[in-house]
Amino acid sequence: WWDIKARYADTVLLFKTGFFYEMFHDDADVGASVLGLEYMKGTMAHGGFPEAGYATFVRLLVEAGYKVARVEQTETPAALNKRKEGIGEGHVKPQALSREVCGIVSKGTRTFGYLEDVSLLEKGEVNTGPLVVI
Repeated sequence: WWDIKARYADTVLLFKTGFFYEMFHDDADVGASVLGLEYMKGTMAHGGFPEAGYATFVRLLVEAGYKVARVEQTETPAALNKRKEGIGEGHVKPQALSREVCGIVSKGTRTFGYLEDVSLLEKGEVNTGPLVVI
């Protein structure tokens, strides 16, 4: 989490875990205050929501002014084992599957991909900024 958060410090990170999106530390605090999510049990701030709620929760975060990144698992368990094999003796072998930011949504970049609720766009009930083109 920290490696990705260090590169996206100004962004709320949503980590895909199975059929669930999880938020940690400061991002979990945002989820609690903006989305009304409850903290999960544990020693750190941690919260989340089912995958089916992605469109709704991302919309609420973006409308509240946040930039949101979707972080997905980009490695299979078999690939992790192969990566471990390539690490020599005496070196720490990775234990977690690789994850990467696979999409960022903000008021200026919201394009309504397949994970978002396009019915709001069709009804004209969307509050977005201008699309940024670089």
